[in-house]
Amino acid sequence: MKWLLPVLIVAVIVLVRLGCLDRDAAIDPGDVTLTGNGTDAVEFDPVVVDIYDAVTDTWSTATLFDSEVRGLMQTVTVGRKVLFVGGPNGREGSAFYGASAAVDIYDAPTNTWRMAQVSQIRAGPAVVALGGKALIAGGCIGDCFHTVDIYDATTATWSVAALSQARGAVMATTVGTKALFAGGCSGSYCAIPHAEVDIYDSSTGQWATAALSHPRGNGAAVTVGSKALFAGGQTNDSASSTVDIFDAATGTWSTATLSQARLAPTATSVGTKALFIGATDSGKSNQVDIYDAATDTWSVAALSQQYGFGAAITTSGSKAFFADEGSVDIYDAATNTWSTATLSQTRRFPAATSVGRKVLFAGGCIDSDCSKQSDVVDIYDTTTGQWTTAKLSLGRAFLTAASVDTKAIFIGGLE
Repeated sequence: MKWLLPVLIVAVIVLVRLGCLDRDAAIDPGDVTLTGNGTDAVEFDPVVVDIYDAVTDTWSTATLFDSEVRGLMQTVTVGRKVLFVGGPNGREGSAFYGASAAVDIYDAPTNTWRMAQVSQIRAGPAVVALGGKALIAGGCIGDCFHTVDIYDATTATWSVAALSQARGAVMATTVGTKALFAGGCSGSYCAIPHAEVDIYDSSTGQWATAALSHPRGNGAAVTVGSKALFAGGQTNDSASSTVDIFDAATGTWSTATLSQARLAPTATSVGTKALFIGATDSGKSNQVDIYDAATDTWSVAALSQQYGFGAAITTSGSKAFFADEGSVDIYDAATNTWSTATLSQTRRFPAATSVGRKVLFAGGCIDSDCSKQSDVVDIYDTTTGQWTTAKLSLGRAFLTAASVDTKAIFIGGLE
């Protein structure tokens, strides 16, 4: 039965994205300065953060005494602040469960941390940044919620809005002055898919609605040029191949089709290209769907390995990086070519981010059941094409990575 453990780990990742975990509680929004001495920390273990400075090529750590240990956080950069939002806060062996209302906020200019809380505990909210604000929308924990928590990075204040329909597993991205929250699902294990699209316009502060071509949740959302793409996902008990495309320049919608129906795909954009990878109904896939916004055309390429859930994806310059199981597929949009690399240690579910000319892959599961976590950081220099390694302060998996200014930040996860 050892084969069940990797399957269960993947299932936890999907359930966190879907918001199908069981806990229900409400907390008033708040924003409190971290004391740094732990005197007020009576409920939570301290959170250790590893920080890499690309200018000085040095590492440091921060300890957030008033935060909450959790994994698989959502992250968004707004202005010169990074928010690390929610995430499952219960642990049993190598599995996460539950949900958190915690939001850790890093301010790059002052090099300080603050902790806040969203208005409603929920798993799997959609998180985007637009017009100096971070929007944290929807999510489920037992029930699903309409709630949109809005953080204004300039004033450091919170407000609340509402989606037109309570749901989790929402696809979200921004294009122009608009943030779009598309589809999603509700009910036990995402049984009820939704087609609603809630659209926030930062220039007016107003909300509007639209609809996807068919209901689904847990798809991938990405923006390239003036277009926002919502691809794949779960519709009832099967995967979808549909791509709904919103063109902000014309205000019109169109559709396209992926080469494969994909359940919980992952997407990124680089140059004029949007790329989609991820599992199908039948398992992992080595195919990547590529949309070129400049020519309005689609193509398909073959990756060096098959990808399912939990691949580490980041971009730097003209290159997109896809990593899992110790292998890295690298796409150069400038030359439309692919290459491969190998991490110094084979591991699953690493975290990836880029800062300056450096691309970093940190932590991950060393063994199949994630009972051993890696402290290795593989660093690729896009200028020299060389790889080096570093160490996190402790081994961890399901950690979250983000970058702001000259710093790459690694936080949370299973230790």
